[in-house]
Amino acid sequence: MEDEITLTVTVAGGKFVIDGVSAPALTLYKGWTYTFDVSDSSNGSHPLRFYAGSSQYSTNVTVTGTQGQAGAKVQIVIPESQPSNFQYYCTNHSGMGNTITVAEDPIKAVADIAANVVTVSYTHLTLPTKA
Repeated sequence: MEDEITLTVTVAGGKFVIDGVSAPALTLYKGWTYTFDVSDSSNGSHPLRFYAGSSQYSTNVTVTGTQGQAGAKVQIVIPESQPSNFQYYCTNHSGMGNTITVAEDPIKAVADIAANVVTVSYTHLTLPTKA
């Protein structure tokens, strides 16, 4: 399904490494479900969580298993509005994560545009010929 993404998380150099990129700023789409695979052993003492405003963000967040062990994951369904100061972080160590920007779902945007397209047809006009 296009609106479900799995990202692989490891830890290196004191940062979360997401799909091979060290502490990237993330752009996540409204309504999409993101699964952060935190089963790699490097995640063992680095609980990945989300922060918004001035506290941990847990709305539509599901934590499964023990980080650093097989099957461990953190899943979030992105809200329709941008939480203030939205980011991912380690609950044990500062400076491991980065910001999250919430953006419109590009697939929904295209579907909305397509739904508003008006098809116009016309019949071929026959012009009079000179006599």
